[in-house]
Parts: sequence; structure tokens; C-alpha cells
Amino acid sequence: MEFINENDPTLKRTMHLPHSLRKNIIQFVTFSEKDSVPEYILKRWKYELQLLKDSQAGGSQLSSMIAEMNDAVQWKTRRRELATRIEKYCHTYQSGGRFGDPNIAQIILDALRFKESQGLIELLAWSIMPNHVHLMWLLNHTTCGKVLGPMKSFTAKRINEYCHSSGSVYMPDYYDVDICYEKQFYRVLQYILDNPSNGAGNPLFTGAKENLVW
Repeated sequence: MEFINENDPTLKRTMHLPHSLRKNIIQFVTFSEKDSVPEYILKRWKYELQLLKDSQAGGSQLSSMIAEMNDAVQWKTRRRELATRIEKYCHTYQSGGRFGDPNIAQIILDALRFKESQGLIELLAWSIMPNHVHLMWLLNHTTCGKVLGPMKSFTAKRINEYCHSSGSVYMPDYYDVDICYEKQFYRVLQYILDNPSNGAGNPLFTGAKENLVW
């Protein structure tokens, strides 16, 4: 899967994954249930990947300049690797699994439809798996974080009410990639639609906008 330019000024760097600040763009978005990857595994992965950055510290001025030049490439590699590990783990182990409950999946899908009714997004494709969600949407005059943050807060409350539980429902971070060209668009679309056949997802909660084209 292709990725956008990690040096783009419209990217926001955080202590977790960098996020796009672009508006009016199609995006591929993934967010996961809190228990989809055990905390000790997630911490180990982040520690391992952070070592790539730490290894650049120190040395001569020349080595520092080289390290700075290489930082964008290594930063991109760390970003991709962490997202890939989470994705593979979610599909392989199906840990957590609350999203597999049709009532919970409907809560998430209804919230996305509500955001669409507000004119914030156009929902192009979606797949709600037992422990993670894949989306492709068109952002309308807003950013991914401004849509996803409130939506996750609202649905977490609803899911906790339904499950008679409390606490976090989602992993704190999410993964977003800007879709910049046609080939990438169709590859991501097919990936989302193929998700139920690659795991334990419910085909009723996987779909795409009718007659969807680039």
C-alpha cells in the first residue's frame, strides 16, 4: 500500500502515529478496539521502533546531519511498521472482539452515518471487524481527528452502556492515509471489501457507496 510524503507540512507528528491535517481529501482510516493488541505487546513494539530514532543521537556534526537527512525515511518506516504489526495481530488473533456483536457494530455504523448527515464526511467504504474498523471517506472542510475523536467518544459511551461496562473502548491512536491517486483508491477499496473473507468479520457491516468510482 502506498503512503504519502512524510515530510508534508500538513502532517501532524505526535508521540504515536503522525496524522494528516489535510481537508477535502479521501482517506483510508483504521482504528482498533482497546484490547485488540495486549498492552505489553504494544509497548514492546513501540520501544523497539523508538530505538531506531534513539540510535541517531550523539556523534559528530556530520553524523548528525546525515541522521537528520535519514530521519524522514526512518520515521516513515517506524510508522508503517507499527501500523502493520497492529493490523496483522488484529487479523490473526481477533483479540477483544466486541465489535463482532451486531448491535455494537451498528452503533459504530450509525455514528458514521450521523457524521455523514452533518456534512463532515462522505462515507465511501467501510468494514467493521470484530476488533478493528477500516474506513474510506471523503473529508469535507475538516480533519480526520476532528471527526474521529468525537465519534469515538460518543460510541464508547454507547458501547459501555450496552455492555454494562466502563473504561476505554478504543486504542488511543488511529491510522490515516491520504488517497492521492486512482490506483491507490481502488487497491484500498478492494482491501476494505475483502476484509470479512480474511477474518471473522460480518459481511453485513462491510460495504461501499453504490457506483463508487475515483
